[in-house]
Amino acid sequence: MTRHRYHPVTPSPSSMWLAPVRRAQLYIRRTGLGGAMIWSLDGDDDNATLTRTISLGLSTR
Repeated sequence: MTRHRYHPVTPSPSSMWLAPVRRAQLYIRRTGLGGAMIWSLDGDDDNATLTRTISLGLSTR
């Protein structure tokens, strides 16, 4: 089994998905779609950072 260790230079999971989430939010808003679907939440943290980021990005104008 491989052990994963935190490294200060390695991006956090939230910074790794920030750019793709922003692109998706812009696309959804520009095309007038009704919202976003999340296939799997296993990458989200205990504070629902991913879910809240998507929600806030789609609800603000």
